[in-house]
Amino acid sequence: MSREDTDASDVAEYFVKRYGLSTSRYTKSEITSLIRLYYEMERVDFGQYQSYTIAKGINRKLITRLEETQIEGVNFDIQAERVYEYPGVASHILGQLGKITAENAEQYIALGYPLDSLVGISGCEAAFEKYLRGQDGVMVIRYDENGNQIEKYYEVEPTHGNDIYLTIDIDLQIAAEDSLKENVDAIDTAKGGALTAIDPTTGEVLALVSYPTYDLSQLVNEDYVKSLNNHSGNPWLNRALNETYAPGSTYKVGAALAGLEMSPTLKLETGTFGKETEFECNHIFNHPDYTTHPQCTGDHGPINVVEAIRVSCNIFFYHLGDLLGVEGMTEFTTRLGLGADPGLELRSETGNVAATDPEKPGETLNAAIGQGTHAYTPLQLSVYMSSVVNGGTRYRAQLLGSVKKYYTGEVVYESSAEELDRVAFSDETYETLIDGMKQVVIGIDGFSSLSKLGITVGGKTGTAQVNGKKDYALFSGFALTDSSEIVLSCVIEEGQGGTKAAKTVAQTLQKYFEQTTNNP
Repeated sequence: MSREDTDASDVAEYFVKRYGLSTSRYTKSEITSLIRLYYEMERVDFGQYQSYTIAKGINRKLITRLEETQIEGVNFDIQAERVYEYPGVASHILGQLGKITAENAEQYIALGYPLDSLVGISGCEAAFEKYLRGQDGVMVIRYDENGNQIEKYYEVEPTHGNDIYLTIDIDLQIAAEDSLKENVDAIDTAKGGALTAIDPTTGEVLALVSYPTYDLSQLVNEDYVKSLNNHSGNPWLNRALNETYAPGSTYKVGAALAGLEMSPTLKLETGTFGKETEFECNHIFNHPDYTTHPQCTGDHGPINVVEAIRVSCNIFFYHLGDLLGVEGMTEFTTRLGLGADPGLELRSETGNVAATDPEKPGETLNAAIGQGTHAYTPLQLSVYMSSVVNGGTRYRAQLLGSVKKYYTGEVVYESSAEELDRVAFSDETYETLIDGMKQVVIGIDGFSSLSKLGITVGGKTGTAQVNGKKDYALFSGFALTDSSEIVLSCVIEEGQGGTKAAKTVAQTLQKYFEQTTNNP
């Protein structure tokens, strides 16, 4: 028989005859499984020390019957299997299991891992491996001279891994994933995005979303994995932690804070800078120290800091940036969290803090409105806004809530708020910033309905310019209720306007509060 004449059915028929398989006794699926098993056994010449998997997922009744027959060489292996209660949700957070590789084999051998172990290779699976991993046992089986099993016991008892509990609020996570997908898909030019949410009083991460995403439960499907690899939006990338973006006008809140707190040193012709200070906005920035004349999106006339935050007046912040200098602004914004390590257990980028460039004085103006060389992750945006909302304390962002022993529930570890920095600013500054951010959301889709629910909301939109691409949409804001505080930040790549990101946040909050109200 030539290779050209051989097809799948011929090959199957050949092995059915070779291994003496009865087509009347076995189904086609069973015959396929048996051929694979026999072929593998034959391939290794029926090696005495080679193990073969005969069946998976068998029940306790069958195990008992097989043990009673005492078939020589038959053993049972109990393996852990991941079950995803919410398939496709939080995949970037949870991460994947994988085999030990040659690069890290030495490390795991030193820890006592067998080389065929599955270990965490990304996300929480990797970050919390030391808690999740149990201890393999050692079983001793003794046989008599006739090969009958006479004794079986554990020389070393196996131990279960611990249970870990994340800070993620699953209802908020689902609402955020649904809203981000809905809004990215609705914008023709949008390439992807991210949304992060933090409790500003503790630093606990409540939601961490990246889109496009993937379904962990489907990664056993080769065609599915191939489709992910070929996806133009790179679903493997966790945009919330490992992609950086210019913050756009969301940066203006931090610049305003710096100006208000440094007001005694900012000398103007009319006195010192303060809450009531006005700069004239006539659309174009004209200043004798700059050869560039950047523009504003409006022509706002005399404008103070609260109004400048509300309408996002570039001219106001060009003047303020000129007074402060890049270092004067970043001294505050870095301590608030932009460009600082958030301390999260998962790997994340630290971003890039803008700096003065003597050869490009115009970069000072760009820096003041969140452009230039600023580059931060969506998580850092939420840390930064949380530090403003809670009055100046930057907490370590954390995903691990607690660790408990399997079955007993004994607490092994429990998280607590960890302060990383504290930026002191006055109550007047705080009220000014919050007032400005409350006014920003008036008129943006979704926020008015939240106000009707008794939820105090506010934030700052941003539109970041990226060379060769449509503008990126950003929003960072807060929602305060009688019992909780949440800070959320959203980025939509090529989303063309901060209100698109703000709408995503508003929809997330709407879905979340509706769900929690209906399911207390």
